[in-house]
Amino acid sequence: QVREYTQILGRDRTNELEIPETLNGLPIGWSYTCTPDYAHRGWLYEPQKVFNLWCQYGYVYQENVALIEDCFLIACAPTYGNVGDYVTFYLDDGTALPCIIADLKNENDPHYTSYGHILGEEIDVIEAETMKLANPGTEGCVPWWDGPRVCSCVNHGTYQPYWESEKMKAG
Repeated sequence: QVREYTQILGRDRTNELEIPETLNGLPIGWSYTCTPDYAHRGWLYEPQKVFNLWCQYGYVYQENVALIEDCFLIACAPTYGNVGDYVTFYLDDGTALPCIIADLKNENDPHYTSYGHILGEEIDVIEAETMKLANPGTEGCVPWWDGPRVCSCVNHGTYQPYWESEKMKAG
């Protein structure tokens, strides 16, 4: 099911990073995990800046995933960008997911790969910042994410309101 998000973001696919289907024999991008209780975690450093921006936009969740202006807040590997970047992840069914990187996956985690974390028998690319412990693709947590594989990513640079808030603090 191609969502309306394709209309919001994702038309420019220059600098698209193709995500391979496997890494060392493990499938990539069929699962999505979550960071539960996004609103009550003790965020520090760069992730705290995204959290503060989310608060300014009114603590919005859509289907239990934190949102800023129709962009899902996610964690991903640094391969795809930095905290505060505006990215589009494309699913193999044509859906474009506009996202803001709210946190990076821990490179010191023994399950880390350059594309995401090994989760069981597959590699998880996107980790959603959620209200409760419910993985994306399940009932009540963006169920339409269930099934499609994450196949590519485009980084559009720093999310403008994030950059503006940093500029105003420095200025």
